[in-house]
Amino acid sequence: MASRDRHSMVYLERCKGTNAVTLAIEVGAHIKLATSAVGRAYIASQEPEEQAKILSVLKEHEGDNWSKVLPGIETAIESYERLGYCTSFTEWKNNVNAVAVPYIPKDGSPVIAFNCGGPSQTLTRDWIENDVAPRLVELVRRLSTVAP
Repeated sequence: MASRDRHSMVYLERCKGTNAVTLAIEVGAHIKLATSAVGRAYIASQEPEEQAKILSVLKEHEGDNWSKVLPGIETAIESYERLGYCTSFTEWKNNVNAVAVPYIPKDGSPVIAFNCGGPSQTLTRDWIENDVAPRLVELVRRLSTVAP
């Protein structure tokens, strides 16, 4: 679970599975807004005007890398609109796959994104799209029905 901090997302909470191979991300860790699934979920959850502001800031921040980064963000926005989640397949780190869903509090509090990520050899695209993503979307949907 993470929220935005300038050009990155900061982890507010973390749960670790029992698999021997896990990501070494702890509470307080910052990861890239532009290439991570959790960052893309945050961007996708914003109104078009705010998205444009974020993209302008990221374009400047990413510099020469922007032409490689932008298509992934655009795909994530489309995915969120169509499927309710965003992904990053080896784009944040070359051996990490992840999926994320934004939670938009009804009380106007900042958006929080929930995600699940892991080594690409075990957390495959197929597993994400057919199992993990639908369960994450349902988790956030259920949270939205009970939280302010």
